[in-house]
Amino acid sequence: MKIIAGLIINKKILSQEAIETHAKDIETYISHVDKLVILNTTGHKLKEFFQAIIRHKNIEYSECEDFGQENNYSLIYDHALRLEADYAMVLEQGFFYEEGAFLEMKRYLIEAKEKPSVLTPMPLYTCLDKKASDLTVRPIKGCRLTGALLNLQYYKESEGFVREYYQTTFDYDYCITERLKNHQILLMPNLVLRNRNFTVIERRVFGIFKKSSFDWDLLDVYYETRNRLYLWKKFETLDPEYVRLDKKLFKKEKREMRLGDPNYQDKLVMMMQAKEDFAQGKMGKIQY
Repeated sequence: MKIIAGLIINKKILSQEAIETHAKDIETYISHVDKLVILNTTGHKLKEFFQAIIRHKNIEYSECEDFGQENNYSLIYDHALRLEADYAMVLEQGFFYEEGAFLEMKRYLIEAKEKPSVLTPMPLYTCLDKKASDLTVRPIKGCRLTGALLNLQYYKESEGFVREYYQTTFDYDYCITERLKNHQILLMPNLVLRNRNFTVIERRVFGIFKKSSFDWDLLDVYYETRNRLYLWKKFETLDPEYVRLDKKLFKKEKREMRLGDPNYQDKLVMMMQAKEDFAQGKMGKIQY
């Protein structure tokens, strides 16, 4: 089975500590893939970082402009198709697999009689504990594609991603569409993909500090809100159960943000703009 990995670097890697950390992240999967394709969208050469990983002979490097998450993922999957791979996965800066996780995912794909369209590990922030599951693998309705293995034959037969989402949600759209074709979207809950890209915020409640939910970037709030509205509209009759559950989840996320985020008003402004742009049919990159 031929697997191509992609790594998107969108922030400069300057300190020696950062170089060593990102190099170790690569070690969690590079020996189990045929090639690692690194997309550098920072506009800087990152010579010191690439010197730290030069011993790996299966790395391909490319510099490109950042035209959004959807575009970056498509570039890697399309390139993996040209390399005649069976599966591909994309990681973003700050993500890494727990020890043995990627190898177990690969082993599952090799042994599976029915090859899934998407096979994902359990994504968790590095500060969260893993909860053991009795199930090795289970079907899910959709997932982020970060760290997931994507079936390139099914991808080739599909219409690809909805480019207009630009950032986020294109992966859920793809998963739902694949599932409606009776292709499997599977989660391996005991295999963990760690993510260190988070900020924990606290808010004083009744005189005590209460650790709240994780902080959301303002642009992430905008794209998550706007794109979900488009997703719900698209699938409200095709997959009403998914839409109902995701609306419920969105309300929960909004409530937690309102109660725990001291900068909630800024987030609310972005949500209002997202709803206004949806009403006007605007998609793609946010226009200020």
